[in-house]
Amino acid sequence: MEEVLRIAGAVLDAEGTEALRDYALEVYAGDIVYVQGDPGSGVRTLVRLLAGDCALQSGRLYLDGEVVSTPGRMTFWRHGLYAVAAEKDLVEGLTVAENLEAIRYLPNCLCTYRYEESKARVADFLRGQGIGVPSDAPVWSLCRSDRLRLSLLKARLHGARLIVLDATRDHYEGQEAQELCEMIRRENRQGISFVIVSECCSAFASIATRIQLVDRGRDMKEWPGLTPRVEELLRGSAPRRNGGAPEGSRPFLGIYDYAWERRENFWAYLRRLRDANPEIWRVQLHLEIPGDGCCLRGGTVVIPEGSEDMLLGNLSLADNIILPCASRVAANGLGLIRRHVQRSMEARFRQRFGLASGVRCIDELDRVNRKILSIYRYALLHPDTMVLESPYAGMVSDEVERLRRYLRELAEGGMRIVCFSKSSDIFSADCAAVIVACNGRNAKMSTE
Repeated sequence: MEEVLRIAGAVLDAEGTEALRDYALEVYAGDIVYVQGDPGSGVRTLVRLLAGDCALQSGRLYLDGEVVSTPGRMTFWRHGLYAVAAEKDLVEGLTVAENLEAIRYLPNCLCTYRYEESKARVADFLRGQGIGVPSDAPVWSLCRSDRLRLSLLKARLHGARLIVLDATRDHYEGQEAQELCEMIRRENRQGISFVIVSECCSAFASIATRIQLVDRGRDMKEWPGLTPRVEELLRGSAPRRNGGAPEGSRPFLGIYDYAWERRENFWAYLRRLRDANPEIWRVQLHLEIPGDGCCLRGGTVVIPEGSEDMLLGNLSLADNIILPCASRVAANGLGLIRRHVQRSMEARFRQRFGLASGVRCIDELDRVNRKILSIYRYALLHPDTMVLESPYAGMVSDEVERLRRYLRELAEGGMRIVCFSKSSDIFSADCAAVIVACNGRNAKMSTE
């Protein structure tokens, strides 16, 4: 059998959140490998590794039998490895056609873009795939299963030979799951191998040619396919899911620390909270912390208090929106974005938040919309978790409600929202559970 991917003796410590410990995985041409592990087991770190977002500390990663010494997204693309992270590679402010056709046009910026021709070409392509989605529909208007189908098609257009599907955030059941499984089978018959990663037993296990169970960063067991006994073991291995929004009217997780004196920045506080409370961090938060002053790392976005001041007043709304997500659209690694793409994303923001057409710059936005824009541009990247420091600071009641509605929309879409505050006022309305700490130490869980 032709070897497509091999990981041997992998060690990767993602800052104490989810580590890989002597992990091994082999994928051959024609395989559909299903990998499952509890939250905190290391499976999310595995996804990030195969997406090119981090590198091994020790061990080896082989593609097509060759050691990859400089892993990264572009290196993996050249080998035909493409990570699909629950629609994260799609830009919701663009249409279906713009998302799929970006691959054809953006690597060559001298190529003329003809929107109507592009829309017609994508419409024909979708019909041929049996997907009844209008090519001019904005991605945000599609259901999550259609978004996943588009992500898989985008991977094929990238020339993928191996697709890594991150199913740790979303759980598919019933007819929706059957249709997605059939599409994966169809792509597999076209010569594409799959690694499907999940944190709970899902329908994808039923189509796997091999199943691997991960525990504490190690590959513990492997089976050649799904049997009733294997299914029983998989269902018993993941009784809880910490990702996504908690159910109920209070969808956020809170961090309450009245004792923090702000003698350091918010990133330093999070690091102390992690180091002083490793078990609560692993079980409840299990996120990575970006570098000081940076907002994004892996599947985590940190939005500090005063994030609206991080917007660039000398740039347009469109430029501010596109800055964090250029690499999601451009496939050439240069982050070159066409003006019509930027205008489309700006128009979507205007429509969603009711901005007048005359509003062109940051200074013309009111306080809430500046705050929302500072969050919105990172929400376009579909992070797993968004951590907000004192999100309602300085706002009056009606402004708080406007921002709260938007954050709840993100939570309903599957994003985990974590709110930090030195005041307990927000938690009764927003948070189903709260981590109570004293200057980052002695953290305890509370549901009151």
